[in-house]
Amino acid sequence: MFTDSKVNKLNHINQLILDFVAEGIYGIDLNANVIFWNKAAEQLTGYAISDFKDQNLHELIHHTNQKGEHVPICDCPVYHALNNGESLFCRG
Repeated sequence: MFTDSKVNKLNHINQLILDFVAEGIYGIDLNANVIFWNKAAEQLTGYAISDFKDQNLHELIHHTNQKGEHVPICDCPVYHALNNGESLFCRG
């Protein structure tokens, strides 16, 4: 069993690794709440992890639909893929 100090140490090590890669890496829970965010993701988006205290990732950086309209989370294909375990394929 892990003690709190061991968990904190592992979290710190994981964050150090994430912060040294050049690619933006983040993790979200099933409600699109950010649970980790590396420095490259911060540089690419202009958002710090602290920016997600009152809003989730979807509300801050989700793209719009083809008409330029905001896509609510209930209509978001990424949200449905996460919650239903569906595969999602996007065409650019």
